[in-house]
Amino acid sequence: GDRLLPTDNRPSVFWITHPTNVVRNNVAAGAEWGVGFWYALPQKPMGLSSSQTTIFPLRSALGEFSGNLAHSSGETGLDVDHGPDANGNQTGNAHHIARANPADEKSAVLVTTFANFSAYKNRSRGVWLRGTEHRLTGAILADSAVGATFASQESYIEDSVMVGETANKGNPQSWEKVGPNGHSLPFPWEDANDPTHGGYKFPIRGFEYYDGLVGARTVSFFN
Repeated sequence: GDRLLPTDNRPSVFWITHPTNVVRNNVAAGAEWGVGFWYALPQKPMGLSSSQTTIFPLRSALGEFSGNLAHSSGETGLDVDHGPDANGNQTGNAHHIARANPADEKSAVLVTTFANFSAYKNRSRGVWLRGTEHRLTGAILADSAVGATFASQESYIEDSVMVGETANKGNPQSWEKVGPNGHSLPFPWEDANDPTHGGYKFPIRGFEYYDGLVGARTVSFFN
């Protein structure tokens, strides 16, 4: 059917276009082929709000993101990227960098903290972040193809736990290929009998990154 924006083709339980909001203690479940929490931040307001010239979402501070849970998403649990361009089309380079004065690109950079986020059984990733001075703290990420991907600078995951496979076998459908002991796979269309990577064409990953400087501090990786 018709959609308001091209980005509507990508479903999300929580769709957030400005970071200065409070998102606390919510559960996003079952976003089929979509995202649990999506910070789809544009360069500037769009559509009926395009006359607003003093609002800069990609340079605004995060209000609060804490205690949230995303599971059973077809794609990603928490995505901070892929905001719309001027035509409403999804981009892959929505780099968030909070400034003390969002109107001034040279003002001091603020640290942005995503706290105590849990994600499991999201097919692609638990978390995808693109930005500068981001902190993912107190996270518990499990049973996804990738725990967290940082397309970031000066950003860190801290005091967190990542589990490749838990005892939760999931509920694979009859057509799906499964792993050892009937464990559901993030990408069930892959050949579970392929000996490469212990039975997966796509190796399960904990912390994945490019750009930088990024890193992991006091993070435990299991299984």
